Amino acid sequence: MPRVRSRTHRWLARACSPHPINAEVQQTLHLRVDVAIELSPKIHAPNIQQLASKEETVRREAARTLAMLAPPALEPLLLGFATSKDNMLREFAPLALANLWTKASLAAPAQMLRDSQPGTYESMMAAERLGETHDPAWLQPLLEDADQHGVMYLAYAESGGDAAIPALLVRLHSQDPGIRDAAIYALGSTGSPVAVPVLLSLLGGQGDPNTAITANVALMRFTHCWQSRWQRWWCASGSSATIYRPGACVEDVKLP
Repeated sequence: MPRVRSRTHRWLARACSPHPINAEVQQTLHLRVDVAIELSPKIHAPNIQQLASKEETVRREAARTLAMLAPPALEPLLLGFATSKDNMLREFAPLALANLWTKASLAAPAQMLRDSQPGTYESMMAAERLGETHDPAWLQPLLEDADQHGVMYLAYAESGGDAAIPALLVRLHSQDPGIRDAAIYALGSTGSPVAVPVLLSLLGGQGDPNTAITANVALMRFTHCWQSRWQRWWCASGSSATIYRPGACVEDVKLP
C-alpha cells in the first residue's frame, strides 16, 4: 500500500491577539489502488439512457460523464460520438476518444479534423487531442489544419517536438503577423532545446514588440520560470537546463 505524506503551513490569527500563530499541519494519506477491480458496464446504463433525454442539460451532463470516464466496454458507443448528427455529442467526441486511448479512438480525431470546419470547437479539440499523443504520425494533418486558419500550431508543435521545428521556422517569415506570433509561441510547445536559440534570437523584437513578448512567453513555457537575462542563462546552463513539454510538471519533492 503506497504511503503519501503531505505538509502544509498555515498562519492562524486570533481576533483577541495581535500575534499570529505559525501552526504546522501534517497529514498522512494512505492510498490503495486495486487494478483488478473492473466496474460492470451496467453501472453506466443511466448515463446511456440520459443521452436520449429531451432536456439538453441532462444529455450534456450524461455525454460529459461518459466522455470523462471513457469505459473501454463502451468504446463502440463513444466512437459514435465522432460521427453523430448530434452536435453536442460531437462536441464531447475528442475528449472521449482521447480518454479511450485505443488505436481506433486515436484515428477518429484525425478524421474529425479532416471533416470539420477549421476553427470550430470540434476541429480545435480534435487537433489538441492529437497533439497530446506526441505521435509524429499526425504531423501532416495537424500542419495542414493549422495552415488553414493560422493560429493552431500548438498541437502540431506538441505532437512533433524536434520534427515540428523546420515547418515553424518557415512560418516565422510569414507576412501575416498572426501566423508569425503563433509560430513563435508554438516553438515553446515543442519541448525541444533546439528551439531555444531561435527564441533567444527573437528577443530583440526585430522591429515588432509583440515578437519579443511572444518569445519571452515561449521561453517561460519551456523553463517554467522567468529569467531577466535569457542569453546569460542559456550560456551558463544550456547543456543542463530542464526543458518542459506542455503538461509536464516539476518533479515531486519528497518531504523529510
